[in-house]
Amino acid sequence: MSMHVAASSPDRQGPAEPADPALSKVATFKSFVRWSALVFLLRVGGTALTYVTYILLARWMGAAELGNYVFAFSACMVMSSLTTLGYPASAVRFVRQAAARDQRGEVAGFLKRGNQLSFVASIIAMLGGLGFLWWRQGTGGMDGALALAFVGVPLFAILQLHSSYAQSISNFTAAFLPSNFLRQLFLLLIVVAWQLLWGGLSASLVMLFTVAMLPLLLLGQHVYIDRGLKPLRTGASPTYRTWFWTRTSLELQLLVLFTTYFQEMSLTIAGFFLPSEDMAVYSACFRTANLISFGLYAINAILSPQASHLIANKNSAGLQSLVARATQLRFWPSLAAVAVLVVAGPQILHIFGPDFARGQVTLIILGVSQLVIAAAGPVTQILTLSGHQTQSLLAFAISLVATLALNALLLPLFGMLGGAVASLLVTLIWNLWLHRIVVRQVGIIPSVLSLRHCFTGAGKSAMPGSAP
Repeated sequence: MSMHVAASSPDRQGPAEPADPALSKVATFKSFVRWSALVFLLRVGGTALTYVTYILLARWMGAAELGNYVFAFSACMVMSSLTTLGYPASAVRFVRQAAARDQRGEVAGFLKRGNQLSFVASIIAMLGGLGFLWWRQGTGGMDGALALAFVGVPLFAILQLHSSYAQSISNFTAAFLPSNFLRQLFLLLIVVAWQLLWGGLSASLVMLFTVAMLPLLLLGQHVYIDRGLKPLRTGASPTYRTWFWTRTSLELQLLVLFTTYFQEMSLTIAGFFLPSEDMAVYSACFRTANLISFGLYAINAILSPQASHLIANKNSAGLQSLVARATQLRFWPSLAAVAVLVVAGPQILHIFGPDFARGQVTLIILGVSQLVIAAAGPVTQILTLSGHQTQSLLAFAISLVATLALNALLLPLFGMLGGAVASLLVTLIWNLWLHRIVVRQVGIIPSVLSLRHCFTGAGKSAMPGSAP
């Protein structure tokens, strides 16, 4: 049964869709594909650089040190995501919809409050982590890598937050170039130069390189983004809805962990159960399987501003058509990619080193997990933008408990294969659950079964429960 979409209502009833210069860049299906391709290429290029970096690290400093670095970096990414308090996930919704209604004070207030809260939370997390390591007086090089990871938490939190601000105004270059390409490029160049000149790479040293480059990237990103955001907030004093924004953003935090940082969360958990050598192989399997997610991520990045605009104007038919097209672009390439992993998985993993090929079955299972996400459609984006994220909380809460429980049960028994099975089961749980919520609450079919809606619904149509 379809119910009312809980997106924020425009100030006036039944408005014509407002002109939005940022949205006009991606308004047509042709432009949608073009901008998706740009983000896709940035993601592919960045992942290719990361892939090469990991291969070189595995061969130059060994699987054990690579495993230590993987654990430290994954922990850093999970903590930095948590300290943003979910504001990156809600930025597209609140900034886009406030800008569409020319509420400049609310745009300025959201941006300022997000920066303030994330900064405070990330500093607390950094000091808490360093304090714990000092109290523990750790042994071995992993503590050095972890200490640097804690130092990097505020910097990565700012990078995530500002990337979401850029995405909210359809500035996809600023949103993805620093975090998804330049960071990987700089790390590769630094690693290669160090090895050629001095050698002796370690987990702590590579983590130092990872953190040290961030201030420069953040400075360039800030200058570029500020030019796009300034017209949206100029001439208005900030207005704040701090409790509403924070509550909504925190509700999205579990969603972010599962849709953006599931790999890092899984690797962080695995770090408590697997030896360093297995961590390196498990990470290689995850990174290879997540090649499939590049298309999903790129398409979602372009989808979100358009879907937010359609939801704000209660255009149900347009939303169904947009989502159907996005899902088809997600699913079929993902299916082909899984077939490639089945056929050529051992050869791909062997590039990291002879011992890595033993992760073939793990790789295939993780690839199927990505196919499940592609087939379900952009369910998380639709629930977030339509204001139904609260109804997904139970699904993600149970999925989080299942992640911890299944990994704790299966990793000690079956190693990284058990971790992959846990990931697949959890992925099935939250995708099927959220798909059901979208169908019932938003009134559209987001899955691959929506093929017939791809080229229909161009006209105006009210969302379920809206006034005619």
